[in-house]
Amino acid sequence: MATFSFARFPVLFRRAGTLAGCLAAMLCMTGTAALAAEPLPWQMGLQPPAGSIAEMADDLHNLLLVVITLISLFVLGLLVYVGVRFRASANPVPSTTSHHTVIEILWTVIPVIILVGIAIPSFRLLYYLDKTADTDMVI
Repeated sequence: MATFSFARFPVLFRRAGTLAGCLAAMLCMTGTAALAAEPLPWQMGLQPPAGSIAEMADDLHNLLLVVITLISLFVLGLLVYVGVRFRASANPVPSTTSHHTVIEILWTVIPVIILVGIAIPSFRLLYYLDKTADTDMVI
């Protein structure tokens, strides 16, 4: 039984396949134009809000961005610390500790406090979205 080899393909076919793959990838990466407000060059963050609810959603987004950044930096710091402190060359005989009650309570309680802190402004925005103004006519 013969084995398959790319060496049997002419160079032209290999280049055409590579070109087709690159063109398909470029086509997938192109986006369509948005129908909403146009983003500005070098714009950071969301587009300018058009109403009070959008302003509240923008503020919530900015708050959550700070919280997520702080959590990510904290976890990165812990990973670097653990990787350096407990590497095999610096710690040839590892600890046999299996439980640490204080740490287990902390890594359960702290995320709960963070989630409650995130939930309060989120529910405030959700309840504000639920209120509608009284109108003269409903269609």
